[in-house]
Amino acid sequence: MTLAFDFTEEVGASSIVSTSWTCQLLPGVGTDPGAQDRVDAVEVATVFPVRNRDGTITNRRGAFSVGTVGGMPVTAVGGNYLLEATANLSPTTLGPYGQTLVLSATVLCYDPARVALPVDDLLLNSDRFREDFPEFRDFDLYSDASINYWMLIATYRVGGRRWGGGPALVGQPLTLMDSAREMFIAHNLVLELQAQQRAARGGPPGVQVGALAGVSGNGAAVSYDVGSTAMDPKAGHWGLTTYGMRYLEMVCMVGADGLQI
Repeated sequence: MTLAFDFTEEVGASSIVSTSWTCQLLPGVGTDPGAQDRVDAVEVATVFPVRNRDGTITNRRGAFSVGTVGGMPVTAVGGNYLLEATANLSPTTLGPYGQTLVLSATVLCYDPARVALPVDDLLLNSDRFREDFPEFRDFDLYSDASINYWMLIATYRVGGRRWGGGPALVGQPLTLMDSAREMFIAHNLVLELQAQQRAARGGPPGVQVGALAGVSGNGAAVSYDVGSTAMDPKAGHWGLTTYGMRYLEMVCMVGADGLQI
């Protein structure tokens, strides 16, 4: 898999004379003690082919650090790799941000036996998800790693002939399956954030608090209805978010065959 970091804006009037990459598997899911060996080769490039939404290819000109990565082990499936590229600029003409620049990104490791199509060919990705749900554009609250994690789980949980077709490819409109996966992802991101915020206050994460019942003292006191779960008492944790209720509606619409809930 060939990837590129775009340093064009940071480089300014200077140019990249050398580049290097580091690779590590983020803690949490999967293991890969030889993560750095997944970087096969890196090079400096002034042109890089970029795939557009309609499937066409455009050669973008700029300052790029291009690398080839691959050979991830099965033990890393479901985990996120952190790739970091360092670009060293020409000492004669410094860029606006200095002589050494660093950019990083996370890459989800998936099992090609479970996801039949290459990820690059799928329309639904973290960028598209943020475009469809702009309320999740805060990278500090909803990281790409979290979105990619739940996107992987969604490919396992939401699929099959019952949804009337597979995921959309680049250049195609989203399918019903994609929309359901987006609701699944959004629901779990909200619950995950609630758990993190509860843990940050010293409480146990993952405790179901129910719907908001009241606020008093100018926000100093907040009460929850622990006996209710949104609109449907039979919805379980899906009833704790509007995304979960929409997802549940989709599941019921296509028919429940023992794969869900």
